[in-house]
Amino acid sequence: MKRFLLALLSMLCVANVLVAQDESRRIWPEEDTKSPTSEKPKVVHSKKPVYKKATPQVVVENVTPETVVGVTIWKLRAAESGSETTINTGSAQWTPERVEAGTPLAKGDHVRLSIEAARPGYMYIINRERYADGSYGDPYLIFPTSRLAGGNNRTSIGRIIEIPSQSDQPPYFTLTPGRADQVAEVISVFITPQPMSSLNISDQPVKLAAEQVAQWDQKWGKNVGRLEMTDGAGQTWTPAEKEAGIGTRLLKHEDAPPQSVYYNPDTKSGEPAFINIDLQYQKEQ
Repeated sequence: MKRFLLALLSMLCVANVLVAQDESRRIWPEEDTKSPTSEKPKVVHSKKPVYKKATPQVVVENVTPETVVGVTIWKLRAAESGSETTINTGSAQWTPERVEAGTPLAKGDHVRLSIEAARPGYMYIINRERYADGSYGDPYLIFPTSRLAGGNNRTSIGRIIEIPSQSDQPPYFTLTPGRADQVAEVISVFITPQPMSSLNISDQPVKLAAEQVAQWDQKWGKNVGRLEMTDGAGQTWTPAEKEAGIGTRLLKHEDAPPQSVYYNPDTKSGEPAFINIDLQYQKEQ
């Protein structure tokens, strides 16, 4: 846990966008989710990606689009051609490739995350370890911190939060379990309409009460579903995503959408959203 937290703390960065908010960016693919019983794969078009349900038990009807959260998990590989959009470490170039949420990852994999909200609000990110018996390690608030953008955790349409920042060296974190029976790193994203004055922000990760996090999870994250972009896994980082990550632009609707869309049909406009992103470790043979 400590090694993972240090990596996240030193690398977590909010895109410092200098342009006006673009209201055209939409995350919820309404037309693609009208028929939740369809299991047939669909063709992804460059202008209109199609999503499939990863959680068939959670209905997609009556989802409030502004309450969803977009997430893309990137697994890094060595760059193979000069035409690929890469991230540099000084001594090497890496190509980020999309992976579906829930894909088992190996110890030592280099990983990045992009997270975006579909509305203005305030984002809080919590890290916990999950073990083989289903229990969790201590929860730590890893974002916001006073070291990053002065503690500013405001979200808006088209802005993304990258874990880690492109300017950090290395610009990725390496998956390393804290103990032998750890099966996943759980990144919880909590988006609230108003700032949470009860949380103390420091320049270091802040340990939270496990009971409080469990209460948030139970109240706001109990019925969360997930969509995955069909044929999205394996797609590489685009120039627009790279630029948005360093804060020179916002993502627009025609730009690449998030790989995973988390939703809760019970969450209404103005209510908090709570999701869990599982970075699962592969089972050792």
